[in-house]
Amino acid sequence: MADVLTDKIVKTRKEHVCWGCGEKFEKGVGLRFVKTVDSGVINSSYWCRVCDVTALEHHDWNDDGFPFAIVKD
Repeated sequence: MADVLTDKIVKTRKEHVCWGCGEKFEKGVGLRFVKTVDSGVINSSYWCRVCDVTALEHHDWNDDGFPFAIVKD
């Protein structure tokens, strides 16, 4: 299980891809930024509002992490 280091809503300074849906978002958009560490490996991801809410509602996806663009599928 990964430990969460950072979990906050940020206004982006550059373009990012949402981990939940794989869509590109221009700079200046509010996205959730999550940084985790698992077995010494640090990972970070950005989540759009729709995917953020969807991921929270389907917390069972957390067992093995969140595959890229799972919300879009």
